[in-house]
Amino acid sequence: MDFFKNSGSYPEAEFLQGREADRLQQLIDFDYDEICDTYSETYAYYALSHNIILKLASKLLTGCKISPQIIKLLNRGQNKLKHTPPLSDMNALLSFYIVYDAKEGSGAKTIAEGLLLSMGVPPPAEAKHAIKNCMNSRWGIYEYWECIDTHNFTVKELATDKVFTILQPLGYIGKKGDLLMFRLLPSLTPVDTAVAVGAPFLLSGNSKQEWLDFLHEQDVVGGKKTEEQLVILFKKGPRFGYWIDFFLSLSGITATHYIVKGLPKQ
Repeated sequence: MDFFKNSGSYPEAEFLQGREADRLQQLIDFDYDEICDTYSETYAYYALSHNIILKLASKLLTGCKISPQIIKLLNRGQNKLKHTPPLSDMNALLSFYIVYDAKEGSGAKTIAEGLLLSMGVPPPAEAKHAIKNCMNSRWGIYEYWECIDTHNFTVKELATDKVFTILQPLGYIGKKGDLLMFRLLPSLTPVDTAVAVGAPFLLSGNSKQEWLDFLHEQDVVGGKKTEEQLVILFKKGPRFGYWIDFFLSLSGITATHYIVKGLPKQ
């Protein structure tokens, strides 16, 4: 991770280290206060943290011996945030995978891990907490339960039976029993809901039981190690790029969600 050694020289790193808070709006591609008022403080802070990490990663990785495809995806994710609510499109999903999940080789670190370790001064507790949550987040398969309002609904995770109230800024309104895939970020405040990264994927063409059978085949339903196995399945998959390939095999796109048919292929 030698190419991170100069990360402290960039304004994004200065902000993460708590020294440039007054330059916030110059560093991001959206109006933080407006996003906070429209959606929630939790959503705005995740968008802020990810946007800055993405900008810093793009600057530091450009010119390094790293896949040009990764650089392209990082830059696409960064630029796309200017045209939609933050964290709400396919490029946000791709950049989350590349920054927080992807590793090359045994013992390798993710881009986010490398950035945090390279900073001479650690980020403020709030920023570090948000970034750590992004790093620890994973995909999941959820059953739609109930619409609360334009941007919030409740779901139950298939593998764990846990119920969540989540914020999804594009305003997806489904029907009870819809099967959705999204990446979940926990609330940062006692009053906010959790946040779904990106537009949800509506899983079409397969029944709830078929998806439960898929999860059983992956050994991620029940047992003491369920969460550990879910992290391995949804952050790594059986092979590099497993879930990216699945997500990119879209059969439809709407203003509020993506549609995917079939089960993932090994």
